[in-house]
Amino acid sequence: MSNKEKFFPERYSANRYYAKKMLSAFKGADFDPDFSKRIGDESDIDVLREFIRKPVHEWHEGSFLPDEILDERDDILHRMQKYQYELPVNPTADEYKKWSGLQKIQMQSQEWKEWSNWLTKAEEMIVVHRKLEQEVIVARDYIRFSQCGRNIFEITPFLLRLLEKTDVGDIRFRDFKLPYKTIYFHFGTLEALEYPVEYYEQKFDAYVAEPFNFETIEDEDEYYQKKKFLLDGAFISMTSENCIDIQLCFKDTNDSFTKNVNVVNDHRFPTFDFTLSFGKRNKDESHTEYDEETTFNESTVIFCDYWDEKAELGEIGYGKLSRLTNEPEKCFKSEWKEYVLMDKALKLIVNCICYLSANELDIEVFATNEQANEILEELYKASKTQIRNKLEKKLSKFSYSKVHLVGHKLKAYFDRKESDNEVEPHWRRGHWRKQPFGENLSETKLIWIKPTIVRKDKGEPKKGHVYNL
Repeated sequence: MSNKEKFFPERYSANRYYAKKMLSAFKGADFDPDFSKRIGDESDIDVLREFIRKPVHEWHEGSFLPDEILDERDDILHRMQKYQYELPVNPTADEYKKWSGLQKIQMQSQEWKEWSNWLTKAEEMIVVHRKLEQEVIVARDYIRFSQCGRNIFEITPFLLRLLEKTDVGDIRFRDFKLPYKTIYFHFGTLEALEYPVEYYEQKFDAYVAEPFNFETIEDEDEYYQKKKFLLDGAFISMTSENCIDIQLCFKDTNDSFTKNVNVVNDHRFPTFDFTLSFGKRNKDESHTEYDEETTFNESTVIFCDYWDEKAELGEIGYGKLSRLTNEPEKCFKSEWKEYVLMDKALKLIVNCICYLSANELDIEVFATNEQANEILEELYKASKTQIRNKLEKKLSKFSYSKVHLVGHKLKAYFDRKESDNEVEPHWRRGHWRKQPFGENLSETKLIWIKPTIVRKDKGEPKKGHVYNL
């Protein structure tokens, strides 16, 4: 499998003809919430929205229509003014007859036909555009990712297994110390984290709802099994509002991503985005309170379904969301699947962020472009400034992402570890310890107390989920 197929950022840029132009145009863009709230000025996210929509003829309700469409509307309405006659409050028979006659003439006129066609065209634009709002958010995160040096952190299967058995409930936003403001985590395809396609079929239109004969319920089950979208990564952006913007990226394992597909009809990149805010929901649910001591268990999840044109921004305390994953009877079925997905993804992502905040040793770096990778290896070995400058100049000519392979030494570490306890083999859960350091012990750093297999010499634990990758 090539890097363009393996990593979502590479797949995205290879399948979006405007990606290179977009990166150039938005080199200095800032999508931080504080920056985007400027009064009296168009925010960068609005400019990006216009950029994404401009070459596309489909538009969305609630956003402005392109100038040429508005000009066409104004021209038709101007020419229809000759048929307008405003009835007085108490019209006479002659006045009503004049108004009625003009209405009949208008409805048989060329202008009326043009107006009817314009309304149909505008309505069609509104219906199909919803895909583009999701595209704007994906583009935003790809720009952020590129601005921060295009760093992919590939989490090894064994590390994923350990992090699943590590608790993160008392972690605070200020405990995180990421090397870059925006990164991309690559997990591989996780069977345990699946996009619930059956509740979003309308989103994928012809891509998912391909011709299929549902003669039996078995056929339908087979169809949905065939069309699985499995999580294989996530864009992560730390914002100034004590928030983490998260964009979950899924992969259809049956797709090779070789086709050129128009953005409006391209549903090969299903994503699910939400924000984890380290603000605590007030008990009356009327507002969010911010405190440096707010923990992950006390945080708030903010989300919006862009596919629902009537949807509004929603918020739910993470503690409540996590609790509802065990109470499906209290949720709509589709809503419950969303909560399960967010809960599992959040625990995994927060653990990954903690690992990067605490551990910088167990990492190997390579480039997604083979030629760039060769130069990168030379650069790491070079010690002279003159040679390094030449290599960096050569490297700047290539388009590539840096892949940080994380946790590749852990398996060997655990294979060496043994226990003398006379008990059945089982996992002891890990956790993150906040270790004080610095002057007057005023700062803290994360120390990973790793999960461990007790009595490994007696075999593998009988219980405990393992990610299938």
